[in-house]
This record gives sequence, structure tokens and C-alpha cells, in this order.
Amino acid sequence: MAEEHSLLSSSASATRGSVLQRGKACIRCRRRKMKCDGVRPLCTPCIDANRADDCEYTDNQSITRTQLLEENVAILESRLQELEGRPGSRQSLTLHDPYAAYRLSTGRRTDSQASPSQSPSVPPTQEGWWEDPEPPSQISEMLALGFALDVDRFRERTSLPRSHIERPHPALLDTVYLWGLRLSSRMELRQHEDARLQRAILALQGSSLNQGEHAAHHRVEAVQAEVLIALYFLCLGHNFEARYHANAAVALAFSCSLHQVKELNEYPTALSLPPPSDDKERAERIRVFWSVFELDSCWSAELESPRSFSDNPTRGTQIDTPWMDVPETETLGQTVQRFLSSQYLMLGDDGSYLAYRSKASAIYGKAWSLAAQTDSVTRIEEEVRTLAHITAEFARRLPALDELDASGDDVRLNMAVTHSITASNGFLTHADEIVSILEFTSRICFTGSDATQSKFPDPFLAVCGWIAGRVLTEEIDHSMRGPRTHEIRSKGRKSLLNLGRVLNELHTCAGFADALPIFSQRANMIEDELKRDTLREKIQEMVEN
Repeated sequence: MAEEHSLLSSSASATRGSVLQRGKACIRCRRRKMKCDGVRPLCTPCIDANRADDCEYTDNQSITRTQLLEENVAILESRLQELEGRPGSRQSLTLHDPYAAYRLSTGRRTDSQASPSQSPSVPPTQEGWWEDPEPPSQISEMLALGFALDVDRFRERTSLPRSHIERPHPALLDTVYLWGLRLSSRMELRQHEDARLQRAILALQGSSLNQGEHAAHHRVEAVQAEVLIALYFLCLGHNFEARYHANAAVALAFSCSLHQVKELNEYPTALSLPPPSDDKERAERIRVFWSVFELDSCWSAELESPRSFSDNPTRGTQIDTPWMDVPETETLGQTVQRFLSSQYLMLGDDGSYLAYRSKASAIYGKAWSLAAQTDSVTRIEEEVRTLAHITAEFARRLPALDELDASGDDVRLNMAVTHSITASNGFLTHADEIVSILEFTSRICFTGSDATQSKFPDPFLAVCGWIAGRVLTEEIDHSMRGPRTHEIRSKGRKSLLNLGRVLNELHTCAGFADALPIFSQRANMIEDELKRDTLREKIQEMVEN
């Protein structure tokens, strides 16, 4: 330690005469108004005072341990004030276009970088707003994200005092702001994501224990927050953290009995929610449940973990919650089981756009679950055949994308993802269709006549694009192994062209949606596969011939 101190001191003496730039001093020296020499990792004044643990620097644009502890203390103090009946100042949240900041900064599709004049200006506000329990109303207008809850009701509840029992769950508010920071094009805002994330995670602790009629909406909002946090980590490629929060979302949903939103709950638990107070609340619970179901069904394969939904009546996990936008009179129970059985082949039109994605997710999750059972192929053969028939029939009934021109962009993009999920299951992957869907989505998101109307692509499209790229790579490899007939060479060249289209769209999404690194990550995975010596040689031979 003496040697280390000697080295640090000698380094400090060399720079003692120079003046540190503003903001370069460590936290302890700044707060004590002491002269700091800026030596890393520990400055000389902190070492001399035997306070090495307090020597931290904030100019690396990330939250420090001290700041994180202060965030936690601020939240606990705020909660204490609420319990003592001393609510803080009232703050408001105005839901606004969540992509406005991004759209203004990206401009047209051909722009590689936003010009300074295109970037939105942050409304004037006090310095350090991210350290408050909530951002000021001017900032909150920029930072909002659409979700499964009723937006109008959520907006109304955010205007309530902090101590009001119907005010939204703090974790949900923090998660909404977290996504707003992530989708912002302003790096000075993004640097505060860690603070919001830690606040949200801390606020979620103990959410499953909240009971009573007035706490019901808080528990549903906690489920919504867990879904959004899991998606946040998935988009960043942090699968370990994503798996934790995805499992937490499923566990909370089951504890609230969201899988049995109907007139009579046959398997109530001590933590089951009271009946919904009105149709809006019932619809909210249904939408939140299916958002959890879609997360578990589609992303479990990505997370390399088994699905958490067992849908087993003997365990009390049977899914009886109806599909979204289905009349209550048509609620028959066993929702997913009936859909994934031969009964579906005899049913009529599905009708609801919102339900299509949940059904596609059910097929996707079932297909990948069966594909993972490589040691029991004979036993699941009948299930595979049934699922193949259901998938083909479901795909046939889906509205074609070119028939949705009169629909809004939200409907068209949702249906594009639904088509892509259907085309990406583990047994019947249609790479050509996925390529067309990616291009369809890109046209809607990035090539509108008005740049401010652009949208972010759904992050699961990155996974679908990667699946298509993997299939096309295998087709190219296979076409170069067997006899070199004209038909085989032609198919190989077509696969090579489609692979180029997949990579182009993934890179396009990565360039315009740099807030979602999953697109660039998936493109890099495909390109790494193409760099294999044997495959590179085969592609070169194909191009030359």
C-alpha cells in the first residue's frame, strides 16, 4: 500500500501545478470544496485523509456507487414522507409522442447523421432534474412510452398527489422514463438511464405482497414494469438480467391470477386480485397478461431457457384469460390449449388484430419447445404434425400486409411482426417472407414523407431477421455441397441475394434505431458466420460462377 501511495503521490506532484478542468475533481473533494489533483483511481487528498472508499469520479458518464446509494436513500425518504402524510410537490406527466426527439434528429432515410439544427432542444429546466423523485413536467412530456395499460387512465392517475393510493406504481413511472431516456437521441439524457433503472428495480421490491382492493392496480402496474424492464435488457443484449425480469413478470402475473381473468376464478390464491371495477380495468388486465405471455413465448428461446408458462390445470396454471378484444360471451376457458389443438382448424375467423400477435406467439413458443425435445422425436411426432397444420391455417387466415394500406401504421407494424413471428417458428421458417417483412417494416418506419412520423421497429424483428439469416446461410452452404445443377446454383444465388437484403435491413434498423443495439448485434452474428473460411470460399466461388 505504501508503494502504491508513493506512486500516486509522485504522479500527483507532477500535475500539482496544473489546474483541473471543471468537473474533473472527485466527488468527495468537490463536496468538501477541497483542491483535488485528479489522480486516478484515487486522488492524493482522499488517500491522505484515509477516505479512499469515497474517492469516485463522475466524468465517465455513468452512475457511481455513491450516486446510486443517494438515489436509494431519496426513494426511501420519499416513501417515508408519504407514510407520514407529508406528500411532496405535485408533479405531472403528459404522455406525448415517444419518438419525437428521435424523429427530429434522424431526418430522412439517406441521412447518416443528424445535423445540430434537427435535434430537439431540451426545455429549460433546473440542473440535475434526474436526481428528483420525478423529472419536471417539461422533460416528462418528451419521455413517454406506449404500453399495454389504458393510456387515458394512466395519464389521469399521474396527475394525482404522490401520496394518493391510485397514483401509478413508482416503478412503472421510472420504467416509462427509462425507456424515454433510451429512445432519446440526446446522449446527455441517456447517461442517466442507470439511475432510473435502479430506482425502478428498487421500487419493485415487495410488489407481490401488496394486497387489498386499492393496491390491485399497483400490482398490475408492477407486472407491466417488469415486462418493460425485461424488454429494455433484451434490446441491449443483456440476456442474464432480461431473464431475471422476464421470470419476475411471469411470477407476478401468476400471483395476481392474470392468467384467469374471467367471471369465476377456479384457482384463486391468497394474492389473487379482486374482480375488476369496470370494463377498462378488465381490458387492462387482459392486455397486460398477454404482453407477459408474448414475452415468455417469443423470447425464451432467445434467452436459452424453458418457457415459464406451463398452462397446466393440475397446477392451477391453466390459461383461461380470453384473447384481447374478444367479446366476454365468447370466453370459454382453456384459451391457448384450444387454439393449439385440432379444434382451431374448425373455428371461424380470428377477427382481432391484437389477438393475432398473441396467437402467433403461442405457435412460436410451442414450436421452439417441441424443437428442443430432440430426445423424444417419436413421441412428439403427432404434436408436430398438428402444430404444422395449425401454423399453415393460421398463416392463411392472417390479413395480407398489402391489404392493410387503409389501416394506421400501428396496425400495419403490429401485423408485420405477427407475420414475421409466424414465419420464424422452429419447424416452418420462411426466410423469403421474413426478408419481405423486414423491408415492409423499414419502409413504414424510416421512409415516410414526413420524418417526424417515423417509428421505431419492433426489437423482435431483429431475432426474426437473424433466424432468416441463419436459414439462408445454411441454404447457401448446402447448395455448394451437392451436385452443381442449374437449379441448385440458382437457388443458392437467390439465398445469397436474400441474405444481403436481410443484412441491409438489419443495418438500416441499427443505424436509425441506435437506441436498440439488438439490431446491430444480430447483423454482426450473421456476418461472423459468413467469415468462416469454408463458407467464405463457397460464396466467392458462387459469385465468380
